[in-house]
Amino acid sequence: MALNICALLLVVGIAFMNSIFGLFGGLINAFCAIIAAVVALGYSEALNDLITKQTGLHPSYSEPVCLIVLFIITLVALRLAADRGIRGNVRIPMYLDWGGGAVAGIVIGQICVGTLLLGVMMLPFGGKVMQFQRDERDEDNMVDQRGYVEFSRNSIWLRSDEFTAGLVNLLSSGSLRGKTTLASVYPDYAEWVSWSGNTVQPESITAPRRDDKGDGFETGLGVAMWWEPKGSVEGRYRKEVPTRASQNPQYIRKVYTPEAGTKLIAVRLEMDQSSADRVGKGSSYHRFRPTMIRVVGDVNEEPRHYAARLLGGADPKIGDALRIADVDTNFAVRAGVKTVVDAYFEVDEEFTPRFVEYRRHARAAVPREPADKPPDEALAAAAAATSAGPQRGSGTRRGVTGFIRALVRPYGDFEELPFRMSAARVRGGTDVTLEGELFVSGRIVGDRERLEASEGEATVGKFKRPAGSRLCQVRYKPYQAQTLVGDVFNYAARTLNQYWAEDNEGNRYPLVGYFAIVPRSRGTTYLELFFAGGPDDPLSITFRGMLDFKHIEPRELTQEEAELGLLFLVPPGKTIRGITNQKGDGVSGLRIRMRNYP
Repeated sequence: MALNICALLLVVGIAFMNSIFGLFGGLINAFCAIIAAVVALGYSEALNDLITKQTGLHPSYSEPVCLIVLFIITLVALRLAADRGIRGNVRIPMYLDWGGGAVAGIVIGQICVGTLLLGVMMLPFGGKVMQFQRDERDEDNMVDQRGYVEFSRNSIWLRSDEFTAGLVNLLSSGSLRGKTTLASVYPDYAEWVSWSGNTVQPESITAPRRDDKGDGFETGLGVAMWWEPKGSVEGRYRKEVPTRASQNPQYIRKVYTPEAGTKLIAVRLEMDQSSADRVGKGSSYHRFRPTMIRVVGDVNEEPRHYAARLLGGADPKIGDALRIADVDTNFAVRAGVKTVVDAYFEVDEEFTPRFVEYRRHARAAVPREPADKPPDEALAAAAAATSAGPQRGSGTRRGVTGFIRALVRPYGDFEELPFRMSAARVRGGTDVTLEGELFVSGRIVGDRERLEASEGEATVGKFKRPAGSRLCQVRYKPYQAQTLVGDVFNYAARTLNQYWAEDNEGNRYPLVGYFAIVPRSRGTTYLELFFAGGPDDPLSITFRGMLDFKHIEPRELTQEEAELGLLFLVPPGKTIRGITNQKGDGVSGLRIRMRNYP
């Protein structure tokens, strides 16, 4: 409401001022405003690219500044040039002069206020700007005919931002056409501003940083492959958003079917660490909403863009299952060197993709032709082709195809516990040792609902890894890994096996801990976690690298929703390619890279 009122008053004020100047002066001012808007929208991206590359300024703030400053400088320069070059005036009847000036003033007001609105809404406010939000969730979570929560589409009362962007798009494709039209990159500029500004929270960046830690514009996003799923796909959906009273709303299985005249395309994205939010020293997360990922292409030579509708590998709570996302669905994935996410878009049947964008300006071209193979098979084939090194033992070494589907993100090089826990309740475990918020060693058992931290109390959130090592976590669902037959993952027989992580040079690193999260009666989930700590810890000296659950039965690990985690200490810079037991059985073809710093 506040933004709408401010915009309305500014447009009315500018129109009134120009009615005083008259028709001739109004036409000159309108011409200057139109050219200034074209320059601002046409060159602000190039100016921002130059400034951020040279200075490292934060693009979330520098781009709106570039847009508004370019508009003001161009408008003032053109107006001064007009005042110097056009000395006389045109005399016409008074009422025509005032009326014509007011009409010209409305156009000028729309352009000036529209450009200002675009700049303001580019700022990282976190979705809502001065009580205005483009897409607003129904207060009662009412659903549409397809069973998804309804969102109302809001616009500025006078649509000043849409008017300005539409006018510039028209001119860019016509009389002021350049080598690259604005519409080919931004089919709807105002919508792009709204989508990319729809952040999880104000601290979440709208555009990646560009400094000595990485150039998120150049390397922030890659496209591994894309494909066209046939027909419908199954995903997980929840219409409620998490609140303090209900922190974990229920997921339901739901088949997503494209509407008539549309189809699904899926793109496997590789999100680089340079495009992630930086959280503390050496830690980064990809925190985003689905509208911050868009695909741009053409429908019968007309530019179109679409926001992501389903995401795979972006919600750790459901593993690799697809998450059917609403506009305000929040995602947070620990950033690795490359974070793989599958994005599904519902597009027109005639749509041909050209590129994908993550946040603002982290772009990657889409290959001309879709992949021939299903994505997991293609990924497994690539992993198997590049894996090398001697194979230890005489047992069977199996490829990654079956196992990759069972992996639960986030996995790989990260130190977080399965969830943030209450320090007071954790201390009640067996031989538990804590250092502040770090879990040093010991065994934690109990219902997740009891162990989770409440607001305001001291928490434990990370494992403490020894100096000079990285912590590799491999999380997966045993139920989905049934293709890996053999004793290595035979929990039903309660076979106690020793486990090692093996790198691409054939070196092995023993298991230092494990955890399992299993469903139990009355909708509760149960956690058992063991961590032996560093090599000097008393628990580590006696630990033999085996899965030996004390409070969870083997049959519980074979449930569909059960999750298992294996923990290994690995030197920095290594790439884990497999997991084996003492017989040499296991899985090969993984590519889990450890960071290069201890």
